[in-house]
Amino acid sequence: MTKPTTVAEYVASLPEAQQPVAQRLAALLDAGLPGVPGVLWQGHPVWKDGPEPVAGFKAFPRWVSLLVWDGAAAGDTTGTLALSPRGMGTVKLSSLDDLDEPAVTAWLAGVAASRA
Repeated sequence: MTKPTTVAEYVASLPEAQQPVAQRLAALLDAGLPGVPGVLWQGHPVWKDGPEPVAGFKAFPRWVSLLVWDGAAAGDTTGTLALSPRGMGTVKLSSLDDLDEPAVTAWLAGVAASRA
């Protein structure tokens, strides 16, 4: 199989069990970051505002990680967005049951507002 070159190809290349999570994340990122395109960057989907990565996701063998570059701006009130020492927010999603869509929508709104 050839390497994916688009977000849709990346999602289609994932194991069947991960595709629903990746598809839903792509839709949430598109909706939550209007005008910020999703591209493949460093081998996985990232929504970039010009040269700056804003959010994205990456598949691992047992989960898909949502990545929010400025995790502090997301304003997480759920306690589920883990912040790295450099400020990136991540959450591991093994299935759609793990995906808190209202929380992700709120995080993306926080990030979008901080960039306005």
